[in-house]
Amino acid sequence: MRYRTVNGRAICGVLAIGATYSAPRAPCRQPQVVRFSGVAQMPKRLVALLAKLGGRVPAGWIGSVPILPLNVSLVLLALAVVFPALLFSAYLLTRFAGQDREQYEQRLRYAGQDLAQSIDRDLEGIKTTLRTLAVSRPLGSGDFADFHRLANEALAGSGLIILVLDRTLQQVVNTSVPFGTPLPKTDDPATASRVLKTKQPQVSDLFVGHVMGRPALNVHMPMMRNGEVRYILIMSLTPERVLGILQALQLPKGWITTLIDSNGKVIARSELHEKFVNTPLPAEILARWHDPAVFATKNEGTTVLHTAAPLRQADWIAAVTVPMALAEASTRGSVQVALVSGFGLLLLSAAVAVVAGRFLAAPITSLTEAARAIGEGSPVKTVASPIKEVNEVSEALYFASVELEDRAFTDARLAAIVRSSQDAIVGFGLDLRIQSWNAGAERIFGYAPQEAVGQLYSMLIPPERGDEANQVTSRIRAGEPLVSLETERVRKDGTIFPAHVTISPVLSPSGKLLAFSALLIDISARKAMEKQRDLLSRELLHRVKNSFAVIQSIAGHTFKSDREDFQIFQGRLHALAAAHDVLTQNNWQGGELGALARSQLASYLAGPVPAVTLSGPVVMLPREMAVPMGLVLHELATNAAKYGALSWQGGSVEVTWSIEPVAAGNQVRLRWRERGGPPVSDVPKQEGFGTMLIEQSLPEAEVERQFERDGFICAIKLPLHGTPERGGPTALPPDQPEQRLFNARS
Repeated sequence: MRYRTVNGRAICGVLAIGATYSAPRAPCRQPQVVRFSGVAQMPKRLVALLAKLGGRVPAGWIGSVPILPLNVSLVLLALAVVFPALLFSAYLLTRFAGQDREQYEQRLRYAGQDLAQSIDRDLEGIKTTLRTLAVSRPLGSGDFADFHRLANEALAGSGLIILVLDRTLQQVVNTSVPFGTPLPKTDDPATASRVLKTKQPQVSDLFVGHVMGRPALNVHMPMMRNGEVRYILIMSLTPERVLGILQALQLPKGWITTLIDSNGKVIARSELHEKFVNTPLPAEILARWHDPAVFATKNEGTTVLHTAAPLRQADWIAAVTVPMALAEASTRGSVQVALVSGFGLLLLSAAVAVVAGRFLAAPITSLTEAARAIGEGSPVKTVASPIKEVNEVSEALYFASVELEDRAFTDARLAAIVRSSQDAIVGFGLDLRIQSWNAGAERIFGYAPQEAVGQLYSMLIPPERGDEANQVTSRIRAGEPLVSLETERVRKDGTIFPAHVTISPVLSPSGKLLAFSALLIDISARKAMEKQRDLLSRELLHRVKNSFAVIQSIAGHTFKSDREDFQIFQGRLHALAAAHDVLTQNNWQGGELGALARSQLASYLAGPVPAVTLSGPVVMLPREMAVPMGLVLHELATNAAKYGALSWQGGSVEVTWSIEPVAAGNQVRLRWRERGGPPVSDVPKQEGFGTMLIEQSLPEAEVERQFERDGFICAIKLPLHGTPERGGPTALPPDQPEQRLFNARS
């Protein structure tokens, strides 16, 4: 049985409740006051918020800590929380400028990389278009007029120009003019020559075309035939197309993006494009733009941050520049916002703490009253508050008061049981010293409570029982829920008496072992009754055997002229006596079928090679059936010895029984099987004494006899119903572990 705790004390059930005497308890300790030390040292230490349900803490001081109202404590708490945070924020602000600069530079680098990727994607798309045109049928067959038409249709409205060069770098197609217009050689022979040499696509730097008369960019794509460059396809771009990509990035105001070719000339610029296009950059800036890090330069007295990212599709550089003043503007603004916010946070925290203190004071006061009511045993009402935790605590206090009331009733009932119990109820601790002692224990053992409490439990155990207490408690410590045993105990006057002892653990709500509880019942009267019953049974058996002896003596004189009839009568008389022996061994409650068979067939079970074998489960027959069944087995053995298998050398009998299910329940089926006897030739024409015995003493039995050539078979079916007291046999199920097999050597 598990016991719970009430008011911090374990209710140990029968150990303390209602006991006549128990060990003196320590006085109830006052709650310990926990003092809290703050981070900052004040003239008096930081205020400690003390919660003590069920009592009030008087205003004043606890040591060096003042006791203040809740709202004042919350204000101090808010300041104690916010002020260190503001100090830490000030420290962080000293590092914020550098970190903000790093983040700003990181954004610049990302912007440069995004710009480079955007232009790379556009160039890759152009190359894809050129690859598609390079495998077109008109170009492959040399039909330039048809190719001119096809290219114009493909690029309609895009503003792009397609050119085709032969291996001499002569233009054979130019979609910017009608087909057939005389065309010069390419304006960018250097890039075209690299295509012929590498047989790979190439992107030119910025140049001025003779046909268009304005800056342009070319993307070259070789048209291969048999591993050689047959034609070069060129898509000509204007810087304005690139300018559209730069302006599409939508960078913050003041950020300037620039695309520079490998010669250091500006291809496009997001601001003042017309002014800077096709102009070279200063050498000192161009030299540093191959460095991926962000760097600063002076431009007309203004400090500017620069970053650059190379392209993958061309030998160009994508650059982003930002004025330093713009980069530092966000840092200055953040510092100002942080200062204003910190001061405002201090004021707001103090105001919120005051409001929260007033808001919390009322429900907390109600909780204090509820806790005090629990301590006084008064009814507790729940507190209705908008604060979830207060409601939960209020409900917990209410249910605790209800549970304490229930426990008080349970404790009172247990106390009444313990006080009125005529049996000994003894509680002892883990050290095996007695802690509680009821009136029943005093009556049985003779010790007054003052004499027993505090003594070792082993003083109640006879010395010859050794270390019984430790052995039993060790089993409980190992996890057994309780230990029950019949043993002996010793009284104060030294007399030893038989006792039935049940020892159980006393556990805390968490399952921790706290102590032990022992229930001791004096079974002296019961043992005396059992002894008297055994004596009477033995006396009855002795008188029955004497009667059998007298009957046998009378029969001997009566059948002097017919010794064979006398031997038959004597054998049946012995069988009856053997059946009575089995009943006596079971206190006349019934006879076990296997024991009956062994008692009737004992002479055939002896020897190295028994003539009879027995096999079957444990079946207990009531006393009304046990004697007839024993006589039936005797008659079967007598017939086998005179006419059947037991009359021949080497003959054997197999006796088996089993439990079989039937519609009305179960039945016992006993089978007598003879082998190795004389051949059976004739079936008896009249029934013998055994058949008559079964029909008269076992009317519900079914008998089946088979006179086989190799031996006699007798099967008896006996219904299993009722109890031994009501005349019906009982049996253990065949699959029980108690089932055992009787054989010749059992």
